[in-house]
Amino acid sequence: MKKNNSKEEMAMLPGSFNPMHIGHEHLIRIASLDYKKVYVVVAINDGKRYDVSLSNRYELVKKFVNHECFENVTVLRLDPGKTIPALAKELNVTNIVRGTQIQSIDMEESSLADNYLEDNENLSFHYIKFSDLNLTSSMVREKLVHRDDISDLVPPIIEEDIKRLWTKGI
Repeated sequence: MKKNNSKEEMAMLPGSFNPMHIGHEHLIRIASLDYKKVYVVVAINDGKRYDVSLSNRYELVKKFVNHECFENVTVLRLDPGKTIPALAKELNVTNIVRGTQIQSIDMEESSLADNYLEDNENLSFHYIKFSDLNLTSSMVREKLVHRDDISDLVPPIIEEDIKRLWTKGI
């Protein structure tokens, strides 16, 4: 799994963004500097439960990207039934950007990479380490349940939207 710094290549940054947080922001910023074109793909992970729709999560990520004026970043929503590897092949993308909080790739990431490669053997993986952030979407959701402050965990432009959407049923 290599990191490819060629500014001429395209990359895809898939995720559920449930909700988007500053770790995601960090990944988008780095990918936008490392690649000529970046597709941020808001997707559904069948192993996760969602209280906020794919459409709403997509709109929040799009709002953040538009606010930050990333000229080389496009936000896409993964259609049901389509896979990340299939979309990458369709868009002619060969680099998948992933965030990691650990020094080495764990079994879950390794398994995900293997699954992607089964469907598209041309993919390379660029892992960006952000252990200093020590943050997950689950941590943000937990703070929301307790009505704790999340201002240091999410991009300011979407903070109020996140609070509204993720605390609806609480």
